Amino acid sequence: MLEVRQLSFSYGNKPVLDSLSFSVGAGELLCVVGPNGAGKSTLFKCILGILQGYDGDIFVHGRSQRTMKEPELAHALAYIPQAHIPVYGYSVLDVVLMGACSGKGMFAQPRAQDETAARQALKILGLEALAERNYAELSGGERQLVLIARALAQGSRILVMDEPTANLDYGNQVRIMEHIAGLTADGYTVLLSTHNP
Repeated sequence: MLEVRQLSFSYGNKPVLDSLSFSVGAGELLCVVGPNGAGKSTLFKCILGILQGYDGDIFVHGRSQRTMKEPELAHALAYIPQAHIPVYGYSVLDVVLMGACSGKGMFAQPRAQDETAARQALKILGLEALAERNYAELSGGERQLVLIARALAQGSRILVMDEPTANLDYGNQVRIMEHIAGLTADGYTVLLSTHNP
């Protein structure tokens, strides 16, 4: 489902990635481990199409990532960032709906099927009771699970997670990783990074 071949990337004269190759298929979890500054986020930015000036090839479902338009890439790959402090107090359902509406244009309105997808994603992660809660008032672990639900609502089968357990207590780290293991068991492809093995 996701294949990287001989990927190299430099910031100016500073090489960060050098001839990196790997593949990860349906139902597989690949964890990229390394200290801060090792290039994990750079790798993800290349895969997600944010950084374009790389050498090598990235294939998503057998297609070159370079040939995919932004909406196609958004449908194929979902990005889950590190837990963050939100600026505005959207409801949990609204945050997840943003994933269901990704790639549809800035002024697109959610449709009934988008809300159904969002509620289904919340159900998969056991978050239905939080749907109307203020996202900004959730715990760090709950917010991270909502970000994963947002990615599921996007409809992508490849999940790219940048340090999904960073800044969480041990109990929430275990909870997040158990959910991630469950997603791979359901056939999702998961690529995640961490600096904490």
